[in-house]
Amino acid sequence: MLMGTINDGRENGADLAANSCVWDETAAPSPRTERIEGDVTCDVAIIGAGWTGLRAALGLAEAGTDTVVLEKETVGYGASGRSGGQVNLGFKQDPDELEAYLGVETAGRMLKAVSRVGDEVFDLIKQHNLMCDPVQNGWIKASHCSAATRRQEKQHAQWSRRGLVLDQLDGNEIKRRTGAHGYCGGLFYASGGSIQPLAYTRELARVSLENGAKLYENTAVQSINPGPNGVHITCAGGNVKASAVIICTNGYTDGLWPGLARSIVPIRSVQAATEPLPVHLRDKILPSGNTLSDMRRITYYFRLDRDFRLCFGGLGPLRDDFTLVDYETLKRGAETVFPGLKGIRWEYHWGGRLGMTRDSMPQLHELAPGVFAGLGFNGRGVGAGTMMGRVLAELVLGRDRNQLDFPVTSPRSFPFYEFRHLGFQMATKWMAVRDRIDLWRG
Repeated sequence: MLMGTINDGRENGADLAANSCVWDETAAPSPRTERIEGDVTCDVAIIGAGWTGLRAALGLAEAGTDTVVLEKETVGYGASGRSGGQVNLGFKQDPDELEAYLGVETAGRMLKAVSRVGDEVFDLIKQHNLMCDPVQNGWIKASHCSAATRRQEKQHAQWSRRGLVLDQLDGNEIKRRTGAHGYCGGLFYASGGSIQPLAYTRELARVSLENGAKLYENTAVQSINPGPNGVHITCAGGNVKASAVIICTNGYTDGLWPGLARSIVPIRSVQAATEPLPVHLRDKILPSGNTLSDMRRITYYFRLDRDFRLCFGGLGPLRDDFTLVDYETLKRGAETVFPGLKGIRWEYHWGGRLGMTRDSMPQLHELAPGVFAGLGFNGRGVGAGTMMGRVLAELVLGRDRNQLDFPVTSPRSFPFYEFRHLGFQMATKWMAVRDRIDLWRG
């Protein structure tokens, strides 16, 4: 599984390793699956074999529901196999903002759920013995300037009023725990951490199959047609009739369901991974095993893998066909954060799409009777996508909608969607300028 084509037009040097994602090298093997042939009948059909779709499949299969998962490519092909694997505390809105936006009751359920998202992911891993290199040593959200620090002070107070204890860290403590330069403070979420994202996805597929779900890879869905007798799905190679359908395609959402793609803007994130760090750097770079992402508008995020490679990520270009030039700014940023990296080889380069929504919130939609979608995790997919899969299963199994951790809504299109690429270019340039202004102000 590769995340876009990387081509620099010349022979690869020792540190270039084009077309290479580190997770491919260290993931547990994918379970054996098949392609659909002929007609299939089931209770629930799920489109997309990533975290959300497979977590929903697991919950449904455990409840005895006849469940089929349809994947256009292979398990973990999208963001679920390409992310940074950070298990973090997850919405962009501060608690007070979310409450003002959704109301006290709905926001209260969401905030309670997200406050325990780290334990939800790691408890699921323990329950099913998922072989995905889990490390629950905490996640740090670091501030790069005084304005970001002031915002985090407000976040700390707001979460504290809702019962979640976050440790406030000053710049010295950030540097002691992570070795990272350039941060003046941060918040520490003790239940966070990291997983190997492709392995996590493949292991969710394995346990879903063991519980009775069926999984068809390389099976493109061509149409979804709800009717009085169920939902009819036309696929390459066969057809599926289901009582309910769940669409879990996130940043790879296309025109399969009218209007759904317009509710989400895919952006690209790129990552690079070093060679295994030499011993003299292992007590200087993330020695406590924390993960970290920062408060920049053009965010950096980083963690170590099980072989002590530093995996460093940030914003990518608008296209999928990445070149090695697309990683140069990222790697210069990494050397600014960790000056000791100079001279260290970068062995892997990869990237892919994540899904952004209008309100920066995950979206649980009812598209038609018996047709649902869960998508739009805005770069927080490990935790939020896992939660969404659980909630989708609960919804289909008949749980009271007023008790769900996500509200059930309808898609809202981005205004001027046709100009999204131009808008993204302008927005990223402006965000980069504001980040520089923040640093200048201190």
